[in-house]
Amino acid sequence: MGDIAAMANFKQQFFLQFASLGLTDLIAEYRTRYEPKKGDRFNVEGITYEIGPAKITSQGIEFEISSKIPQDEFPNRTEMVKYFEAVKALMLQAAQRPLSIDMENIVREISEEETKERDYVKLRYCFAEEALYSDDMVNAELKQLREEPRKLQLPEIPGVNTLAGRVVLSLLKHNIQRSTRDIMDHLIHANEQTRQRLRTSAVGASS
Repeated sequence: MGDIAAMANFKQQFFLQFASLGLTDLIAEYRTRYEPKKGDRFNVEGITYEIGPAKITSQGIEFEISSKIPQDEFPNRTEMVKYFEAVKALMLQAAQRPLSIDMENIVREISEEETKERDYVKLRYCFAEEALYSDDMVNAELKQLREEPRKLQLPEIPGVNTLAGRVVLSLLKHNIQRSTRDIMDHLIHANEQTRQRLRTSAVGASS
């Protein structure tokens, strides 16, 4: 039983390592495409986005993403809540549904005498192992490697002695990066769409 548990733990460590690599590469991609901010965050049209670290749970690989609510554009908290609910509704229409969506208030200390309060849309996602790779995917990659060995470059991975094992980790990294990119692009679009709609409503109400 101890050997089986050790092997399972070893597998989880590799899965977490390559899921984290996929998310790290995606963060670098967004920070190149958009305005980089402090830490691993990036800014799109005045809204700050963040992709949190991956962790292994009993359901799969879990992580959080968030976007700052542009509260300077809203006269009161009621309008901010309306903004959050509109973004939430759009994210629930996406192909990959979040485990949870919350409006989170964070107070950051700027100095001993000054704090900054911000509200965020925070979403939590989980990818099951079978959503990131399958036997069919692995077999297709192995077939392509046999037929065109120069086309797919798989790096050597210390501790992973089989080609199939390297293919699994490569697929996991690629697919979590691709799926999270789809989610982040949907969140960016949801913020843009909500912002534009509420601005139009505000102009209509004031005219």
